[in-house]
Amino acid sequence: MSGNIKFRWFLLAPIVLALLFVVSSPVSWAEEMADKRSQTRLKQLQSSNGKKQIIKIDPIKAIREMNALGKYQEAVDMAEKVAKAIVFRVSRKLLNRN
Repeated sequence: MSGNIKFRWFLLAPIVLALLFVVSSPVSWAEEMADKRSQTRLKQLQSSNGKKQIIKIDPIKAIREMNALGKYQEAVDMAEKVAKAIVFRVSRKLLNRN
């Protein structure tokens, strides 16, 4: 090999190593940040599990879904329960106004 080619390899090796280091550093930094975010979110979810959570379900949507699945009797029963609950709430509000 001539001296020019040796000089090119001498410069190329440190440049390639520097590029690998520069590229790998942000990747590991991004992984650390993602891990911290996921750990924080996990802590938030675990702390909120102790609290009483109210999950609201749209009864009409659930009844339509039951009908679509062929669960007709369950849909009728649920519709009756929803109707009774609505009547109960409305009557309670009317009684509380007086």
